[in-house]
Amino acid sequence: MKLKQRAGRTKKTQAFDVAMLKQPEVETAFDVEVYNRFAILESVDGVEDTWSQFKTTIVAVAEKVVRQKRVSRKERWILDTTWKATDERKQIKKQLC
Repeated sequence: MKLKQRAGRTKKTQAFDVAMLKQPEVETAFDVEVYNRFAILESVDGVEDTWSQFKTTIVAVAEKVVRQKRVSRKERWILDTTWKATDERKQIKKQLC
């Protein structure tokens, strides 16, 4: 029996919880981070370079300030306070290791 090799899987784009941007403190933190990082972007020339830098900047800031969207059914019923506690625990564990 011969098996076909599957074509390379494409990387799934990350979904961020943009509803968090309605919170004033999260919105201001996001705005400040984006503003600080776009100061560097002015020195980039070319459309492709500008777009790639823009995209990586927005994704990096979103990873830092806004968490990823919880999409599965199991993840949706857990309260935000619980998710904050688990995220803090992960960060502390990462710092200790």
